[in-house]
Amino acid sequence: MGRQLLRADVNTDFAPVVDTGFGVAIGDRSYGDDPELVARMGTAAVRGFEDAVVVSAAKHFPNHGPATSDSHVSLPVARHDAQTIQAYDLPSFEAAESGEIPRARIEESLRRLLEVKERYDLRVEGWH
Repeated sequence: MGRQLLRADVNTDFAPVVDTGFGVAIGDRSYGDDPELVARMGTAAVRGFEDAVVVSAAKHFPNHGPATSDSHVSLPVARHDAQTIQAYDLPSFEAAESGEIPRARIEESLRRLLEVKERYDLRVEGWH
């Protein structure tokens, strides 16, 4: 895909989608429900873009996959507790933190952390 984009003089692609799950807005654009598979596939896609010298951005941090509505229509909500966020929502984006995916696009979604008493700082150091 990266080589095809470059042949068309396109040097940036806001892809891949590394959301886990098949929510209303993501549909069949997700690599799946398995966070490890999504992380591996997203990393492979980014490496392919890099090999073609095409800038890419993993999206939609912090996981738009389980959202209840399409952000183009209304404000989406994903009702995940802290454990689910850590185990399901963030692994594909943690690949970015480790340097495997160089950048991420932040989604305009609202997260409600249910049954969580602590505040969570979702800032990932090293992302610009």
